[in-house]
Amino acid sequence: MEEEDLIINKGFIKKIFDRTSVIYLFLVLFFVFTIAAHTNTEIFYVIAAFFPSVLTVVLFVFLYKGDPKMKKALWAIPLLLLVLFYSLTREINFLMDMDNLVIVFLNLGIIALYTLIIYVILDEKIHPKEVIVRKDIKEQQQKIEKYINGIKTNVMPVNKAIGQVYDKAHGGNNKIRDKIKIKSSWFGDIMETLHPGKHKYVDSALLLNQLMQVYIRLLKLQKSEEEIFERGEMDKLKSLKRDKYGNSKIIEVIMNNTNVRVREPYLIAVELCERAKEEIKQIGFNVKNK
Repeated sequence: MEEEDLIINKGFIKKIFDRTSVIYLFLVLFFVFTIAAHTNTEIFYVIAAFFPSVLTVVLFVFLYKGDPKMKKALWAIPLLLLVLFYSLTREINFLMDMDNLVIVFLNLGIIALYTLIIYVILDEKIHPKEVIVRKDIKEQQQKIEKYINGIKTNVMPVNKAIGQVYDKAHGGNNKIRDKIKIKSSWFGDIMETLHPGKHKYVDSALLLNQLMQVYIRLLKLQKSEEEIFERGEMDKLKSLKRDKYGNSKIIEVIMNNTNVRVREPYLIAVELCERAKEEIKQIGFNVKNK
């Protein structure tokens, strides 16, 4: 099996990585508090002594994005931290006159154990169900692109109607419109994720999240004005066929106050979002674009 044919579920590995890191961090903190209790040392000094270990776990969680190939680079972080720590704190007495070089090696042991565990977690070979082979996803890409273009086309009249109904003449403003409009830039982001370029990964998890951003915004229009807008914003609305207390659904207010054909494009956009969502799930994993 060639490396470029591997499809790795980065989201799955990232989730396990984060959970493992949080558990390990709690164990390190428990170790720190135990030392403080048994040595009658102020907790601040004990935490400071093992700060490189704590900071290593925190940085790993924030920096690691789910790619097993990153594990080789992760070692550099604790090594740099330990060198910096020792160079800055050689003259500071942290723990019962213990030499700081000993503290450095204790930190190194904690970090080494953590990194060893992480190496196992990040080894895709222990997740055979999470690694599959797929030679070509071009067909899925074409289907998804067709759906996205359809959504974009049908969203245009919806956005146009929102601009007309909640305009300045009716007491609306940009703040109100921005809460319910579907941003055109979202579609550009989706296309960029869908076609990342040759030999780059199609991040299906990111692709799904970007699509859901559009889908959730469309569903938001089915909520009442009261659920989305602030009372002060609704009180300023005027000359519109709507419930003055904000009980009307936003999509109904839009349809009842514009000549733009909205209902059919809106329903089509929602349906295409659902189809695109299922198609993305068919891809299932982060895959390399051929």
